[in-house]
Amino acid sequence: MSSQQIHLVNKTGFIIKKILPDQSVVYLNPQASLTYPVEFKKASREVIMEGECFFEITKNPNQPFIINSNHIITKVWGTSFRISDSKDGSSANVIVVTGKVSVSKKGANRKSDDEVFLLPKESIVFKGNKNLLYKEKHADMSSVAIWNHVDLSFSDKNLSEIVKVLSSEFNTVIKVQDEELNKVVMNADLTDLNLPDVLEVLKASLNLEYHIDNDIIVVTKKN
Repeated sequence: MSSQQIHLVNKTGFIIKKILPDQSVVYLNPQASLTYPVEFKKASREVIMEGECFFEITKNPNQPFIINSNHIITKVWGTSFRISDSKDGSSANVIVVTGKVSVSKKGANRKSDDEVFLLPKESIVFKGNKNLLYKEKHADMSSVAIWNHVDLSFSDKNLSEIVKVLSSEFNTVIKVQDEELNKVVMNADLTDLNLPDVLEVLKASLNLEYHIDNDIIVVTKKN
């Protein structure tokens, strides 16, 4: 990797979006961190993460993307997937939305025998107490529904109506704490966006903010 590194820590209560030098996109959940070089090496693109992140990787067959986290190493060429791996946790997991990834235990020799390959709708869990990787071929995709890109359009709709649609579309719970905010009317063309990107549009348009509280997205007026 390049000697010059950028270290990003999400100390907010919302999801942060970061575009990397190769135009890959990483979404950092609250408390997640990411370390990446100012410029990737020609042979590979390597980053270090901790916590929970969602990746949308730019395809480049000649330059694999390698993610080092606390317990596992995840290698990809172009795909979208979520990794959850914290320093204080005893387990880690990867769930694939599109494309193909390989996962190996930290410290393992990078041989093909040490790698477990995952396809869309497959996941893997690392159990630290047993030092084993467990593959699940039919993963529950509801936990990554917020990362689906959808096309939505709203015309003269109250925020309460919009939130109801978003909650259903992305299989999550969104609560608006302010009744006056619920009555705000807006028009919006939300094409090919995932939920974090939709929330950023709402933040900018309606002067609101949100935070994540036990997997519930709480929307409030901006102070």
